[in-house]
Amino acid sequence: MITYEMFPPHFQHCMLADCPHSEVCLRFRAFSLAPETAASFTLLNPGMLLTQDLSQCSWLLSREPQIHTRGLSAVLGKLPYTTVKNIRQELTGILGQSAYYRHLRNELWLSPPLQQQVYEIFCKYGVEEHLVYPESGFFL
Repeated sequence: MITYEMFPPHFQHCMLADCPHSEVCLRFRAFSLAPETAASFTLLNPGMLLTQDLSQCSWLLSREPQIHTRGLSAVLGKLPYTTVKNIRQELTGILGQSAYYRHLRNELWLSPPLQQQVYEIFCKYGVEEHLVYPESGFFL
């Protein structure tokens, strides 16, 4: 589920509810999800948008965002050492040692395909219920 906090800070919002794409447009979704406490955000000029054929809107972002995650170190900290040792060995096999440690330091987000591989590794050791990432965000 997408929350407003997942949008990048300078994401351009669209407020045209009458647009034929408003049901699928991420820009309108951002506008719809904006909390009342948001003091400001970037908004596309509705006057400029209305000068174009909205069925061919050049600002449309209709694809589903890819949810990326990070925070695996918190997950690993809850597991027994021998399980962590085995999981670490497999994770460095798929990520490489440098990327593995970058992810542990929250410098690297895991893409959906990598999340699936990590999930399969956790399943292999019977600890998949512990795989809950503390942070997620989406990328377009």
